[in-house]
This record gives sequence, C-alpha cells and structure tokens, in this order.
Amino acid sequence: MTQYLDDFMIWVPTQIFFGKTALDHLAEGIKRFGGSRVILVYGGGSIKKTGLYDTVVKILDENGIFHCEVSGVQPNPLASKIDEGLRIARENRVDFVLAVGGGSVIDSAKGIAGAYYFDGGVMDLMEHQNGRPLETDKVLPTGTILTLPATGSEMATGNTFVNDYVEKHTKAGFHGPYIRPRVSFLNPEFTYSLSRKQTVAGVSDIMSHIFESYFSNEKGSYLHARTAEGMLRTLIKYTPIALEEPDNYEARANIMYTGSWGNNGYIVKGNYVSWSVHLLENPLNERYNITHGEGLAILTPHWMRWAKRPENLYRYVELGVNVFGIDAALPEEEIADKTIEAVENFYANVLGMPRRLRDLGIDQACFEDCATRFENPTTVTYQSMAFVPMTVEDAVSIYKAAY
Repeated sequence: MTQYLDDFMIWVPTQIFFGKTALDHLAEGIKRFGGSRVILVYGGGSIKKTGLYDTVVKILDENGIFHCEVSGVQPNPLASKIDEGLRIARENRVDFVLAVGGGSVIDSAKGIAGAYYFDGGVMDLMEHQNGRPLETDKVLPTGTILTLPATGSEMATGNTFVNDYVEKHTKAGFHGPYIRPRVSFLNPEFTYSLSRKQTVAGVSDIMSHIFESYFSNEKGSYLHARTAEGMLRTLIKYTPIALEEPDNYEARANIMYTGSWGNNGYIVKGNYVSWSVHLLENPLNERYNITHGEGLAILTPHWMRWAKRPENLYRYVELGVNVFGIDAALPEEEIADKTIEAVENFYANVLGMPRRLRDLGIDQACFEDCATRFENPTTVTYQSMAFVPMTVEDAVSIYKAAY
C-alpha cells in the first residue's frame, strides 16, 4: 500500500467572484477573457422567474456585449441540446460561453466551448478523443453563474452529459485543463429559491465527490483527508440550517463554497480517486433518469459496507471520530459500523433521501446489465487502484443490497 503522497500537478486558474456583489464583476470578467459576443446557456426558465435572467441581460446590454442563447437544458443534459447550442454559437460567431444554472447547464456550456472549433458535433469530439483528455487550448472561454451547488463544475475540468443519439442512452463526457471555467460568479443569494429536493440532492452530490476522494489508499495524503473532513463537517453543520431557513446566507454560502472546492482537484491530486460509487450510479441514471444525488445517497452506505476490510478500517475510524464524533476509545470494527450508520442516517433522516433503489422505481432485473460497466477496460484500469477494486459480481451484490 502506498504510504506517500503521489507526484502531481495542480493548476486551478478559475477566477472566483464570491458574494452578494459577484455580478458587479460580470462584464469585467467576460471582457477580461476577450468576450464581446456571448452565448447564454440556461435551463428550464427558473432564472426568469427569479429575475436573474433580466439582471444578466441588462448587464450585457449596458456593457455592449452581444448575446444569443440556448435554453431548456435539463438535468442529465443531452448531447443533442449541446449540439443545438453549438449551432447557435457558430452561427453567431460567439467568443464566450456563459452558463447560468447548475451542473447540467455548466456541463452543456463546456460541451459547446470544447467542440466549438472542432469539425463536427460534441459526440464527434468524444469519438475523436477516445477517452483522452482534451489538451488543446483552442476552446471558447467559459464563465458560470452558479444557482445550484452540487457538481462543482464551476471550477472543475470535466463535464458529463447523455448521448441521446443512440437508442440506449449512455453517459458521455470529456475533460481537460482548458475547459475549466475561466471565471465563476458565486452569489449564495441565488440559491435561496432552491426547493428542498434540489438542496439535499446537491448536498448529496457534493458529499459523494468528497467521499470518493476520502476513501483512498494514499495514507500519506494527510492534508487531503483533513481538508475533506472539514468539508464534510461544514455540510453536516449547515445543511440542516439551510433546510430550516432557506434564505440563511451563512448556511448557503458555506454549502456553495464547499461544493466548488470539493471537486476542483484540490483534494484529488496526489490522492488516487477511482469514482467507484459514481460508476455504480451512472448506469442506473442512464436507464431511469433518476436524480443523481438520490442515487448516490442510496448506494454510498452500501458500498461502504461492502468495501470495509480489516486493512482499511483506519479510514472509517478517522471519518467516524473526526466528522461524526464517535468515541475513539471504541474498538475499530465498532467505530467503522457506527460510521456507516451515521452516513446512512444523515442521508435518510437529515436530508430525507430515499433509502432503497426500489424507491426510485428501479427494477432489479437491470442489475446484471448495469454491472457490465465494470468489464469496460477503462473502468478495470481505474478499479485496479481503487480503495477496494470492484468486479461485475461485486457491483451486482451492492445493487442487490441497496435494492
């Protein structure tokens, strides 16, 4: 087992304007990266109900910044919608992509930005990359105005979307340093109008990103682990407050900032991450279009039980003692079990997330097919260095336990 911190390079160049005055810097932020012709990307229209859309358009108009737009981005965003935005962007010769929304909107914006100079659509780019990172800097600069903390896409180097050009929809995406947003505007007030379901699903997603990094065999990544624990404690402290008082600025601000730093590479680099629970959830998401955060909340405790081994109890113990306040004097095995119960309790009793896959309308007949993801050569490579490597049979057993 590796006892040291792996070599790594980290570069997180996203400029963040955080707080109530974030949008005061919108025009400045766009123009700094050469933006004068913007495509605005957003979802189902909630930004129009809250007045945010009008505010953004007014700032663009007052500063002589042309804008066109693509709307209607849905959760689990579609490649066809990205291609629609790509067509509009090319027709209007835009030089900047501005996403106003959550992770799905931001990921769609990254798809437009990444494929803009490529000869073809976003799936053509995917086929060309064949799993390799997009390393060319010939992409459009992207900016984000975050309205739903969850994926951390506002500071991250990757995007995820659904290939809806095939009968059996599958998750797709690409990553690379140059599609990381150049500038992001984070005003916690923009999250006041989120429903309870949106809030808790977002928090669940943030927690999963942190857990995926935390459950690592890199024992030397001490700072990473302690930082991750601080992030988890922040979510545990402030989420109940945000649910009780939706317009509590302090709570919303802490959740928002945790989401950004939980997935921007800071606790990942030098700390091998195999995204095991995400690999379990994604096939279910593709088949049933379930809420990502709900699927992760159900699967995480069951994966934790499956992955618990005598040689890795230390990680469960650290999580239980440092985050959930479990008595360190108890036997390690008991602490580990109590830790898993604490995670499950937080998801179910504090966040109010569903406990079972059947609660999401998932048919267990799909488990064998979903588990074939773990036969994919890329997945096998990832899993070879995982906290505990998973096989097809292991995946099926976790699905059944969670059913």
